[in-house]
Amino acid sequence: MEGRLGSLFRTLLILSLAFGLPLIEAPFATAQMEDLVTIVTEGTSQATSSVEASKEIQNNAIAEVVRERVRGILGDKRFQKNKAVIENKIVKQSAKFIPYINAGAPVRQGDGSWKMRIELKLSPASLNRMILEAGLLNDAESSAAILPLISFVDRQKNASLRWWMGEPKSEANALVSRVSESFHDALQVEFSRQGFHVIKPQGRQFSPIPDAFQIERPGSREYKFLGEYFQAPMILKGDVRIKEIHEPVHAAVCAIKLQVVQAQTGRTVAEISRQVDADIRSGNYDNAIATKLSAELPEIAKDLASQVYEVWQRGTLNTNQVRLALKGNLTPKQVSAFKSGLMGQIQQVKSLRERLFDGSNIQFELDYSGDFGSLLENLKELHLQGFETRVNRASESGITMEVQAR
Repeated sequence: MEGRLGSLFRTLLILSLAFGLPLIEAPFATAQMEDLVTIVTEGTSQATSSVEASKEIQNNAIAEVVRERVRGILGDKRFQKNKAVIENKIVKQSAKFIPYINAGAPVRQGDGSWKMRIELKLSPASLNRMILEAGLLNDAESSAAILPLISFVDRQKNASLRWWMGEPKSEANALVSRVSESFHDALQVEFSRQGFHVIKPQGRQFSPIPDAFQIERPGSREYKFLGEYFQAPMILKGDVRIKEIHEPVHAAVCAIKLQVVQAQTGRTVAEISRQVDADIRSGNYDNAIATKLSAELPEIAKDLASQVYEVWQRGTLNTNQVRLALKGNLTPKQVSAFKSGLMGQIQQVKSLRERLFDGSNIQFELDYSGDFGSLLENLKELHLQGFETRVNRASESGITMEVQAR
């Protein structure tokens, strides 16, 4: 049975040429251009005919592959909780992220059943996008929760606000409190549109966290603790600094530097740096700054949320990274086949980016979920069609494998 993708595109092309119509973009045309992973599986059927068996095995195999992929992303608890949504919005729409299926011929077994081999290509980015669009990560306990730790400073009034150190009410703090409120509201709106949940500060006069972590400049120790404390795998850190200038015009400059990092590793996910100038010649310092920032904040928040979303689409959000070196004389086509096969077999591997291709020395940056020990065991037990593989050396900073094409 030939690939579904190629057959459909040929049909569209013939119709377009015959009737002078523009080419119609298939619903999964985007997935064709993305990195696809190859998955090979087998299934059995008790159907009475080979046609019925082929259809049943193919449908069941696709559904099981999709369920296991989604379970790996959401975790078992969230998967069980959202089974109905997953079936209706993900499994039944698998054509949007599985653009190619090649099924072998059903083979009759001794007991009268049928057995069939299926090869399919899946787009992790398209699957991740559908999971977000289905709202399966829109809650505070999900892997998409983000904790903001943004410092607001007004140098003109010598005022500052850091919610994790408490939010004392005073006339000097009126502007930074107002800006903080607008900032967090904009972040919540724009990130929620991309499927992420930004935890809003509680706005208490006294800090809700232990004294030992109430410091002006939180570091990796604080990020790890606060990430666990608020069940937020990501931290949105940064500064919003306001100062008055008189040249060339009387204005206030708002310098904004924000960064989204993984709470446990400190790895940067997204960052943005902007300067917003507010004309304060009218004399109303607070209103001029607050009004100007309110107009600019949606675009700033949207830019940052889009960056995080792009990382999520690639499947590298909340992952660890290790260098993978391959030793062996492989052609570019063989390297591509190895990469696709590896990601298809080991769901723990979320991304493989080529960093060096120099004869027999090939190096990747490998992003993976879970712990390093399970990744190493999966690589040691790897069996790829057309390749012989063996792990030579391994540490959390790098893995070396011998790979030979057969």
